[in-house]
Amino acid sequence: GVHVGNGNILTCAHVVDSRQDDADEEKDEGEFVAKRLGRQKVVMFPSGRTFLTTCIAVEENASGTRDVAVMKMGEEIVLSGKKRKHEEDDPANCNSTNNHVANATVAISPATSGTHLFCIGNPSNINLESINHDNIEFNPPAWHTSVGRCVGYRSKRTQSLIHDQDGRGRAPTRGEKKALNDAQSEEMNIGPEAGLSLLHSCWTYWGHSGGPIFNEAGRVCGLHSSWDDRSGLRISQKLDCIQDCLYQIPT
Repeated sequence: GVHVGNGNILTCAHVVDSRQDDADEEKDEGEFVAKRLGRQKVVMFPSGRTFLTTCIAVEENASGTRDVAVMKMGEEIVLSGKKRKHEEDDPANCNSTNNHVANATVAISPATSGTHLFCIGNPSNINLESINHDNIEFNPPAWHTSVGRCVGYRSKRTQSLIHDQDGRGRAPTRGEKKALNDAQSEEMNIGPEAGLSLLHSCWTYWGHSGGPIFNEAGRVCGLHSSWDDRSGLRISQKLDCIQDCLYQIPT
């Protein structure tokens, strides 16, 4: 995820998961999505500062083309008795919820095909929620930065063909493969208004979900959410979905 100010952290909705997902659902256009609002997650920043957060806004559908959530920072969790460097410099900051937590700025305009992008994520199997906070000296895992480009936007035609192929329960025929390849080859010409999701070439791995995609100006223009194993392209939530979710934040 990424802190965008005022204690609000943008991430993907599917990251706000729970063992109760299958039993705790609501309908979305005839299909089901998990109820995320009110769920809590533990969030760690690269500095090591760790907070309990609560989901306060969600923009999600069953197809995954809308997959954004906002988590509100709450109580700070101290994982170790050792003071962090900035706390030693200024003890008044020790119990401050949001002091000195850097934040990014959300872009105003969406990325277009060819735009240089970079992604920051944390492909790690460390589960902060299973840590014994009282008996551990914990160093935050490595964050990875990768560069790439916007290579277009997912078209409705491609999304429909993928949905149909996945639903058949068999390998696609040559004709079905060609139809999908043809649709994907046209996606570099699809813009943010018509496209469903931003396609990018930044390196990502398991655990990158919810990681910010930055444009050339260093502003958040997407959130990495999945990848297309057919083409190898990475898939990001597009800017207007992020903005729609931010508009839902209670005032």
